[in-house]
Amino acid sequence: MGTEHLLDAIVNGIRRLDTPDRRNLVLIIITDAPTTRTIRQNGTVIEAIKTCQEARARVYVLGGLRMSGLVLDADRFQYRLTVLTRGLHYLLRGAPMFELDFE
Repeated sequence: MGTEHLLDAIVNGIRRLDTPDRRNLVLIIITDAPTTRTIRQNGTVIEAIKTCQEARARVYVLGGLRMSGLVLDADRFQYRLTVLTRGLHYLLRGAPMFELDFE
């Protein structure tokens, strides 16, 4: 529930796995939680990406949409994570993600 839990689950979950060397890890994330863009989260976002890359994880995300201004688009962190790990990002239709900060 929430960005912090998603990022913590990625970082802590991969570190707890005992993946043998020369094996590729496949990580499948299903979420309807948006990733916030707060400065406080930047270190954790970078750490999550780095942890996935070091574990040679290929990440697949089934996620929703988020509101960016007046436009719905894919969650940038989730999409970026899949690109950087050679995975794929799928949209979970019918469960859009919204950031309710319209300032």
